[in-house]
Amino acid sequence: MTEDEMRDVERENIRRALEKVNWKVYGDDGAAALLRVKPTTLVSRMQKMGLEKPA
Repeated sequence: MTEDEMRDVERENIRRALEKVNWKVYGDDGAAALLRVKPTTLVSRMQKMGLEKPA
């Protein structure tokens, strides 16, 4: 798998986790807990990847 493909897989994984929890990042039932990362790390990755909650 190329580096670009790995980034795409990570972005899709984060997007799916966010959708599963209705774009909640923080808390025990948030995407950060689901992905087992700190919420601030998740927010940074979302910004880097251009992931935003749909309007």
